[in-house]
Amino acid sequence: MKTITKRLAIVLTTKCTLRCRLCSNHIPRFEKPAHTPYSEIVSDLDHIFELFDYIDWLQLVGGEVFMRRDIGEIIEYAFKYKAKFKKMVIMTNATVLPRGTGMAVLKQHGKDCLIQISDYGPLSSKKDYLLKSLEQNEISCVVKQYYGDNQYYGGWIDNTNREPFSGCDEELKSLTAQCPQVVMQNMHSFGGKLYPCCNSCFLSELGAVHSTKADFIDLNDTNISTEEKRAILSTFYLSPHASCRVCRWYDCNNANVRRHPAAEQI
Repeated sequence: MKTITKRLAIVLTTKCTLRCRLCSNHIPRFEKPAHTPYSEIVSDLDHIFELFDYIDWLQLVGGEVFMRRDIGEIIEYAFKYKAKFKKMVIMTNATVLPRGTGMAVLKQHGKDCLIQISDYGPLSSKKDYLLKSLEQNEISCVVKQYYGDNQYYGGWIDNTNREPFSGCDEELKSLTAQCPQVVMQNMHSFGGKLYPCCNSCFLSELGAVHSTKADFIDLNDTNISTEEKRAILSTFYLSPHASCRVCRWYDCNNANVRRHPAAEQI
């Protein structure tokens, strides 16, 4: 049986140009933000494409990925596996422009890339420059407005208050089955571990939840075969994970949940 997923994000950095109060990736909570070492990123990519036969969206996320001077080299390495993914999606807040060989490499692979810009108005100070450069180089992009009226998805939800879920296990299981992260199969890879979603990834890396072996796959574990890891993947979304008990993503589509202006700075 082939192993396929909709989205898989590679976390390139916990450094960011912004400090958003309600950051869904909890980036401001990292006391010593850092770029993920290049060697770890390429190792993770190698292991991931041993596990997966196909990925719809291979995402590059942070933090702010364009802070990396080696972003071009990372993109180029990932495209070794182009036969195994449909589109590379790169997330940015448009506060910095691609560095090093970044834009040249993006131009080379433009038809297979999508730059997703979170537009925070005045905070996204390089948006116009970035859009012009992307257009000139025929690189696809999408802009999501997160300022003023009519913010994308009505703004952000507050997922920073980690009050434990008070309901029963069956109720939590029912709620998390509808979670957008589950529906999107939004897996995240960070430092040799593969997590089922962004919240599981970042809260585990911060030590804010006590993840068990059922909550992630150790990509570097040679005591478990590739087929055994694939078997774990097949059950990734059947039950709630440790992070689900302190997460509110499952409320994301609830029209009654309070929305907040995006990117309010600490």
